[in-house]
Amino acid sequence: VYGQDGQLVSSNMADYMLPRRSDIPKIEVIGIESPSPMNPLGAKGAGEGGTIGPPAALAAAVEDALVPFGVRITRTPLSPAVILGAIRDAKAENG
Repeated sequence: VYGQDGQLVSSNMADYMLPRRSDIPKIEVIGIESPSPMNPLGAKGAGEGGTIGPPAALAAAVEDALVPFGVRITRTPLSPAVILGAIRDAKAENG
């Protein structure tokens, strides 16, 4: 958050107020069923879209952190072995 004069006023967690339960309005969740006519079960996807972005974002963050090593991350899931392998591969390619 920036003040009227353009100065940063929320530079640390002590100054940055996180929303509390009392700051959030009451939300009522309602489920509505509408079966798909495209298959005999009437089944549809249910929220898988939210699982697509995070692996790519994490891979990009790891690749960004490893720029000094010339590492390219081209697959997920990431594990310590995959990351160490990518570092070894970059070393072998770059000498």
